[in-house]
Parts: sequence; structure tokens; C-alpha cells
Amino acid sequence: MFRNIPLHEALQALQARMHHDGFSTGWPELAQRLFFTQQAGFWFVDYFGDSEEFFPELLTLLAAPELAETLRWLSLRSPDEGANGTREWDFTPLLETKTQFPCLQSLQIARTPPENHNHFIVGRGYEESGQLGALLDRMPALIELWSPSAPDATFCERASHPLRLLHLDCGYDHQDFIAQLAQSRCFSQLLHVEFSDYAQFYMPNWEASCVPFEHYEQLLSSNTLPALSRFFLRSAGLSEAQVAHLKTQRPGLRFTYQNPRII
Repeated sequence: MFRNIPLHEALQALQARMHHDGFSTGWPELAQRLFFTQQAGFWFVDYFGDSEEFFPELLTLLAAPELAETLRWLSLRSPDEGANGTREWDFTPLLETKTQFPCLQSLQIARTPPENHNHFIVGRGYEESGQLGALLDRMPALIELWSPSAPDATFCERASHPLRLLHLDCGYDHQDFIAQLAQSRCFSQLLHVEFSDYAQFYMPNWEASCVPFEHYEQLLSSNTLPALSRFFLRSAGLSEAQVAHLKTQRPGLRFTYQNPRII
């Protein structure tokens, strides 16, 4: 029971309010909505809504043992409403609880498409502050992670973890994550890494905020990620010569670089 209301009814109540408030704007593509289902005893939740208005209530529901203990798949997305802003996915209320997600295999926090007016990040006050590492602590079965921010060093400070697919944007601070990942020994099953570097091309000296070339070199020459077979890189501040060099660093690795400035 959730506050004396069955969990399913609490989810339905949030779903109804999101649907009503979203469609009342007259812009269906921006309509906020919540989808959830149970299959084979596991919960699957898809949230498409503002990161502030309804998200704190969703976090409260996610912390309910009836949901947390059998949550298998969680997707968090937000409409691109307004212009030139930042949308923060702040997990602080959830992390202040002792909630564990022992069955969660996929956590998809929407990344920022190049055409978006708003920039999505994980954290509070523009800082990721270790939230992704703290979430991973509670998700021992996670196989797939999507995030609009790069984690800090705590993400790699753990025992063996079964993570296999990692899709990241660096957010506003890459936090030396690529170098940390190159030195990590906890992700022996990691197969695929997709990483979008700092892509604020319109800002002066934007390359200074990008991941250093040497960090990518360390990652692709690392022997601590034995299963890594694909690395997809986008929007890095690299020269053609540096990209060509990286492609020679790991025999058998499928390395792809996409530069949206010339597409």
C-alpha cells in the first residue's frame, strides 16, 4: 500500500493528472504522460514529463517497495518546452531514502538531441554531484544506462558490476569520466560505449571544455575493459589526425566518430 492507497491506484492518479494538465495546453506533442505495466511480475515505467512538476511525485512512487523491488525498466523523458534552458533530473529525494532496485536492468534518462532548445542534465544546481554513482550502487543488476550527464569518479569505484551498454552525454562537465573509465576494473562485461562530448559550438573556445585527447587514448588502449567492442563518439574537440590515431588504438574495436558540425 502507498499512503493507504494501492500502488496501482497511485500510479493511475499521477497518470490522470499528467494527461489532463498536458493536453490542456493545446500542444499534444508537449503533453505529459505516464505509462506503466506489469509483465511476468516485473514493473515497466515510462515517464514523459517535466523534471520538476510531477517528477518528485514519481520518485516517491518509485521508492515504494512494491515498485522498487520488481522494477525492471525505467525510462525518463521530457518535452522540449521553452527555449534555451536547462532541465535537471534531480534524484536527491530518492537518494535520501534507502531504496534498492535489485531487478532493474535498464535505466534510460533521456539525452539531449542536437536540435533541442533545452539541455538535460542529471543533478542539482548544474552539478551531477555523484548522483549516477549513487544510483548505480542501488542497481546491482543494471545492464543498460542512458544519461545526459557524465558521472563522477564514484561511478567506477565499486566491485564487479554487470553493466554492458553505456550511452552518455557529458553534460556541462565531463568530470574526467573517460579517464576514470579507462582505469576502472569493475566493468568487465561492458560491450558498448556511446559518448557525446561537449557540443556547445556557438560558445567561444568551446573546445577547452571537451574531454582531452589523451583521455580517449587511455580508454582505447586500456586492458581493463576486455569486452569492449564498440565505441561511438560524437562532438569531440578532436582533429582529423587525432581521430585517425584513435582508430588504430584497439584492434578489433568498432570505432565511429560523428561530427555534427559537418553533417
